[in-house]
Amino acid sequence: MEHLFIVLALALTLALLLSACGGKRTLTPVPTPGLPHVEDLQAALLTASDLPAGWTAQPVRTSNELSTLPCGQTLPDVQMLTATATFQTANGAHLSESLAAYHPGDAETWLTALRNGPACAVVNEGEYQGTPIVARVTQPDAPALGDQSFALRLTSDGPSGTLMTDLVYVRIRDFILQISDSEVGAADPGLTTAIVQQAVLDFQAAKLIP
Repeated sequence: MEHLFIVLALALTLALLLSACGGKRTLTPVPTPGLPHVEDLQAALLTASDLPAGWTAQPVRTSNELSTLPCGQTLPDVQMLTATATFQTANGAHLSESLAAYHPGDAETWLTALRNGPACAVVNEGEYQGTPIVARVTQPDAPALGDQSFALRLTSDGPSGTLMTDLVYVRIRDFILQISDSEVGAADPGLTTAIVQQAVLDFQAAKLIP
C-alpha cells in the first residue's frame, strides 16, 4: 500500500507539471531572441548541495512553460523559456524548481493573471488503477520574496497517509521561480520557505539581471 501511495503522489506531480500555461509547445535548441540562453537558466537552478541530506538530483529539463492548476484560468499567451531541476528522496518526497525568463513586463502580467484568476477548491486529476486522485486546494501565505509572490497548497489523501504539495511562485523582475515541494505527511512550511530562499540566492548569484 505504501508503494501505491508513492505512485499516486508521483502521478499527481506529473499531472501538475503537464497542466501548464498555454499548452505544450516545442522547444527549439536555438536561443530565443531577447531571452537568456537556457544554459544560463540551468546554471541558476538549485543543486543537491543546496538541500538537506537525502535528496538526489534527477536530469535537468527544459521547456517553455510553467505548471499551473487546471482551474480554468485564462493566462496570457506570453513567450517564456524555462529550465527545471528535480530532486527526490528514498521515501517518495519530490521537489522541483523551474526558472522561467520572460520578455519585459510579461512575467508580472502572467503571475498577476494566475494570482487573480479563478480559485479551485478541489482538483480532480482522474484516477490510478481505480483509485481517484483528488486534491484540496488552499492558498497559504507566500514568502515575502522578490517583487511578487504567490503560493498554493494541494492536499490529497491516500491509503498510507496524506500528500502535501506546496507550489510557490516568486517573480524577480522578468523572471519567475517556481518551487514544487511534495511530502507525505504534514507540510513543512519552514523547510519550503528555506528552499525558496536558497533558490532566490542561487538566482542572484547567477547574475542573470544586469
